[in-house]
Amino acid sequence: MDISLQAEQLYKAGARKVRITYDNGQSQVLRIFQSTDGRICHYRKNSRKYGYPLSNDAFSFSSNPVSIAPVTSKKSQEQKWIDGWTKVSNRLKTSQLWSDIVKEIAVALKVGHKRMNQAYDDYWKVKDYDYTAFAQTYPELVRKNDKDELVPNSSIIWSYAKLPKVKKMRFVKRGQDITLSMIAKSMQAGQKCSYHGDNGYDASFEYNHEKKKAWYSEEYRGCGNGHYYIALDSTHALFYEDD
Repeated sequence: MDISLQAEQLYKAGARKVRITYDNGQSQVLRIFQSTDGRICHYRKNSRKYGYPLSNDAFSFSSNPVSIAPVTSKKSQEQKWIDGWTKVSNRLKTSQLWSDIVKEIAVALKVGHKRMNQAYDDYWKVKDYDYTAFAQTYPELVRKNDKDELVPNSSIIWSYAKLPKVKKMRFVKRGQDITLSMIAKSMQAGQKCSYHGDNGYDASFEYNHEKKKAWYSEEYRGCGNGHYYIALDSTHALFYEDD
């Protein structure tokens, strides 16, 4: 295997990190660059300027390279979706808030990224409220209404087809915010509470211990409209809707 030739091809294709696997089963990730004389090299550890030529001669005979492949830090949309909703679910499980949403996320993850997006698109194509075909295609995403009819579970379809938007709650523009620590203490003690602040919006938080639910909002000053979230725990919130 001519590792320098393959590395050159990968570099020309845009790779800047490669994983080299050796005949002893071990592997390592190297950052590669092209020297002024045209050779493909790899940076030495903790350096952005200096390195060594990448060639078979650089490896001992006891661990010869058998494969080289590009390493990319970019996640696919599907992986971002899976990771995003898994993190949301884990936060809720830890805080023990919104158990119904944890169940809905589990359904969405089981359905999968591709089918969730297709279901979202197909939902808006349904004509004359005839959901027969929809129910047959997406049996996990339907429920029975008060007339015992199968209808789309819009709560799941609307909420989980896209990437989650999570942000840290903020109650002041600058400086140390003690409100988050106060919220944490109230939640740990199981005490119903509400807090307000000014971060450019009228920010507010409410926690209901009996219902195991919490909310966060950022409203335009003196307007009563703005951005609304469900609180995931004492620090972060998930976007729900604009009003």
